[in-house]
Amino acid sequence: MSRLPSLRQYLQRIMLPKLAVILVAITLIIFSAVFLTANRHIGEVHKGYLTDLKDSIEQSIELTRSELITIANNDLLVNGLIDMDYQQYYLPLFIQSTQITEDRNLSLALFNFAGDKLLFKNWDDRVPVHYLNAWQTQVLSNAESYTSVNEDGVFIVAPVMINGMAEGALAFYVDSLHWIVSNRPNVATQLIVGEQGKVLYSSHPKQYPVGTNYYSLDLNTQYTASAQWDKFLLVSFEPFINAYNNIFWLIPILTLAVISIILTSLYSVRAAANLSSLTLQRLHENLEHQIDSSQGRSEKAQEPTLEMSQIRYAFEQLIESVNDLSLSNNRFRNITNSMEEILVVVNNDDQIILSNSAFTHFTEHYEQTFDDILKNVLHPAVRTAKKLQLSYQKGTGEQLHVSWNTSPMLNDEGEFIGHILVGENITQRVILEKDVLIRTRAMNEATVSIVISDINQPGNPLIYVNTAFEKLTGYSKTEVLGKNCRFLQGPNTAPEHIQQISDAINTGQGVEITLLNYRKDGSEFYNKLTLSPIQQRDGSVSHFIGIQQDVTLQEQTSRYLEEAKLRAEESTQLKSRFLASMSHEIRTPINGIYGMLGLLTNGKLDESQQNYVRMARQSTKDLLHIINDILDFSKIEAGKLTVERHDFNLMDLLNETIEHYAFEGATKDIPVTLTCSLSEQWVSGDTVRIRQILSNLLSNAVKFTSQGKVTVQATLVRAEDHFTLKCEVSDTGIGIEASQLDNIFSLFSQEDESTTRQFGGTGLGLAISKQLIQLMGGDIHVTSTKGKGSTFSFSVLLYPALKDAPAQYTGAQSQSADSFATGSYKPLVLLVEDNTINQVVAREHLNDCRVMVTANGQEAIDALKGAKAQFDLILMDCQMPVMDGYEATRRIRSGEAGDSYQNVPIIALTANAMKGDRDTCIAAGMNDYISKPFNESELRHKVWQWYNIAQVD
Repeated sequence: MSRLPSLRQYLQRIMLPKLAVILVAITLIIFSAVFLTANRHIGEVHKGYLTDLKDSIEQSIELTRSELITIANNDLLVNGLIDMDYQQYYLPLFIQSTQITEDRNLSLALFNFAGDKLLFKNWDDRVPVHYLNAWQTQVLSNAESYTSVNEDGVFIVAPVMINGMAEGALAFYVDSLHWIVSNRPNVATQLIVGEQGKVLYSSHPKQYPVGTNYYSLDLNTQYTASAQWDKFLLVSFEPFINAYNNIFWLIPILTLAVISIILTSLYSVRAAANLSSLTLQRLHENLEHQIDSSQGRSEKAQEPTLEMSQIRYAFEQLIESVNDLSLSNNRFRNITNSMEEILVVVNNDDQIILSNSAFTHFTEHYEQTFDDILKNVLHPAVRTAKKLQLSYQKGTGEQLHVSWNTSPMLNDEGEFIGHILVGENITQRVILEKDVLIRTRAMNEATVSIVISDINQPGNPLIYVNTAFEKLTGYSKTEVLGKNCRFLQGPNTAPEHIQQISDAINTGQGVEITLLNYRKDGSEFYNKLTLSPIQQRDGSVSHFIGIQQDVTLQEQTSRYLEEAKLRAEESTQLKSRFLASMSHEIRTPINGIYGMLGLLTNGKLDESQQNYVRMARQSTKDLLHIINDILDFSKIEAGKLTVERHDFNLMDLLNETIEHYAFEGATKDIPVTLTCSLSEQWVSGDTVRIRQILSNLLSNAVKFTSQGKVTVQATLVRAEDHFTLKCEVSDTGIGIEASQLDNIFSLFSQEDESTTRQFGGTGLGLAISKQLIQLMGGDIHVTSTKGKGSTFSFSVLLYPALKDAPAQYTGAQSQSADSFATGSYKPLVLLVEDNTINQVVAREHLNDCRVMVTANGQEAIDALKGAKAQFDLILMDCQMPVMDGYEATRRIRSGEAGDSYQNVPIIALTANAMKGDRDTCIAAGMNDYISKPFNESELRHKVWQWYNIAQVD
């Protein structure tokens, strides 16, 4: 490492060049000031010359004019104009002898009052033509003198006045101002120059003759000053050496002064360097001594001089300030490095003087150099902008959007010393703004009308409508923004719709409504309005967005469809009522036929008669089955085929159903068997529909099987919250063609017409069964081989029983329909039935009971009121004259027949078999339901079941 110079050497090295520059500058300033002062003085002198020259010209011209006027008023000249006879004797001599200037060749002429020339001297060949007439009006008519000065010379005319009138004129002319202006005794030369550059007057005519072209003169060595007078240029000049002769004596004095200053400065620099070096050396020694020997500021050494003591004190203060500043700098650095914003401070030379860690991270990760940032942020074209948004990209393609905020950095005096750049990461904001822009464009370009209202402002004004709104309503944005959307409403707008919208806005709830609105042209349209609240972060609703659609065509179509639906429903209701009426009317005689045939079966008939009766009863059953299918078909058409749910014993249901068709199969020597695997017996479902499905499948199986067997396999599988009943009904009958398997479950579908002719049927059973199975959450399939038989597999959903399985009856409760007939007590039954045949059938089936018959509901109530014995049970027909069974039941339950009959078992006996008939009966207060036609076992079972229940209660 090279040896460092001493302070003295360093100060001399630094200060001497600067001192030399300062001395040179001072010297130049002094000499320049002297020169400028001298130059200003010379200029003022020449300015005075020019002023004097101007005054001399004006005075000479005025003097010549005055002299000419005096001559014109000379008595001799005046008498000569009057005395025409004698003027020739003395006027010519007077004119020839008149001398006004030094020019011996001056021109002079005398004119009479008409402008005619009388006498003259040097006139005709010398005076320019343009002077001859220019003066006459002013002089002869106005009695005024005339003066003209130009490059051609000086021309002056004075009037000759007689009795106050111009009777003639005296004209004077010289070819140059030189003859008018007196010579100047100045050292400098003065010239009068005409408009064409011709010298008209020269104070030194030998060097610069009159008539010379001024612009051809060489005046580069002359100090020149000029001024304008009228149309002439006045020039004053003299050689530079003459002009500056007065300041040459100052040069030696100034030079001596500069040398003195230089020597004094050199000495001062050396003395100051030596003194500074010595002072700092002593300070350094004292400080080292203090560091080595002292324990603190309390033991500081005494300095020999005041300055040394002040320096030491200032130094110690500086150390403390540096420590404090260091601590402050650390804190400031921590604060700036904790900022998420990018911070960088640059000076006037675009050099970094401060930056934080966010800036370092930015330059490292986004491949940006400081020069790149300055090039974009502090580019001259954008320096005036306080904010600038720029985008940067990583090598991975990730983009960063930065908002740069530039501020000037000023010192304490308010002077600009640099820039403060703060960059904020606005990537998320840009993404959100783009998203908002896309959403806004999407809303504006949407094909449906969209509006937004501000519910925080009075009147809930609209603040946004899209283009589709303008097309829909005919209103422009400027017409509706700031207004409530009530302008769309009109006289036919339903008030309840308006109130519904108002309530939704007041409660902050969404609403969807179709209301009648009006366009700008007054035309009506149906507006499907969907209002949705816009919530703030705190959950409060500040705006509502409304989506509007013109559903006029849909509304009209909907009304047409609604009217069509009403007509269809009316038609369906009429059909249902017709079918219900037909069902009642058909079932009533069927019940009579079936009942009477049953009574014949119990009589004494031979085998042939028994066979006839049995076939008649089977035909009645077939007819009833067809009626039930037709009723179910009507329900399918109306979409009202439903299933119910109640608790039942699945095993009993399967056994009862199989037992019935096993009896039919036995007549054809076809065994019908049941195989069961049930995880639960007491379940919940629709027993009627399950029995109907099994009956349809078993009926077909037995019907279409002439030899072989029919088997039923039933499995109940438990799931988490339900059961799945899987059943297979297989037969060895005629089978089905493969081409017909897809249509077998269609309405009115059988394999061919010969099947209908041979086996009968409507073709509704399988279609109805499929509908029922699907309503119960299952499905049905068939596999078949023509000539070998068919297998129908179906599954339905059942559910756990709503109540526990009932306990078995004991004693009187457990008596069978045949066993209790031998008891000593015969139940008293009130049969309410208007059909005589049905009365007979019922009484015969209940021959072991005491049966009392009434023909309508009113008679039944009267019988109950007047009965001496207590009735145990009531069999109630539903449709009767005077009072039907429903009304009679309601009155009995209300106590009209007596308190003892309010809970008496009432069983409905009705030919009504449509959907809801059972529900209607139960709703009226009846306990159970038997559909006509009924068989003996069903009737007896129901009667004794409810009789036993009543006895237990």
